[in-house]
Amino acid sequence: MDLLAHKPGSPSASGVLDVGMACPHSCVFCYYSHFGGAAEQFGPLRAAKPRSTPDCLEILGHFAAQGLTRYDITGGEPAIHPDLEAIVRHGTELGLSGRLITLGQLLTRVGRRGALLERLLDAGLADVLFSLHAPDADSFRAFTGGELARTLAAMEALDARGFQYGVNTVVFAGNAGMLEGVARLSAGRGVYVHNFILFNAYHAWAGSDRARGVRARYADVAGDLAR
Repeated sequence: MDLLAHKPGSPSASGVLDVGMACPHSCVFCYYSHFGGAAEQFGPLRAAKPRSTPDCLEILGHFAAQGLTRYDITGGEPAIHPDLEAIVRHGTELGLSGRLITLGQLLTRVGRRGALLERLLDAGLADVLFSLHAPDADSFRAFTGGELARTLAAMEALDARGFQYGVNTVVFAGNAGMLEGVARLSAGRGVYVHNFILFNAYHAWAGSDRARGVRARYADVAGDLAR
């Protein structure tokens, strides 16, 4: 499968388009928590502005010029970028395959021009990587501030199309005992890859005591991950 092919020791054919740190979610383990020394955990994410559309289009042009074939769209929450559809369409016109990394909260909302997910697919979006951090609604809300039903609705919309997609789960102290449930939730859907990513203390987490109650011990999760 070309989307997954990467010969060890060779440069990747993938790029990363960061459309800005702006994000409406409240993931307790967010790597950008307290970014820049901010007292409020999510303050920098709420204050951030999306990367300008011309800059995003220029970056995609550089990807194509350098011979890349695919790229991830990340943030923040990239689905809040006002010109995301146009950005994806431009990438498609350049021959690039785009993958959206998202919590999935905004994809099925219907506006004047239809649901964002449908418009992105029509623009040529090639893949979606959902953030799925809990198997039940209450835990999902506590961990992210979002609604599990919205994420699942977006997955189901893709399932109905026969469109496969991926899932990321950040493994941390809060969901350390839920990993089997998360895996079962994705196993019955069109998920072609499920990445369990252990929380790491990056950015403002590093060198502070904040990560102590967030980071999971390897010994506590190794058994579930090895199944």
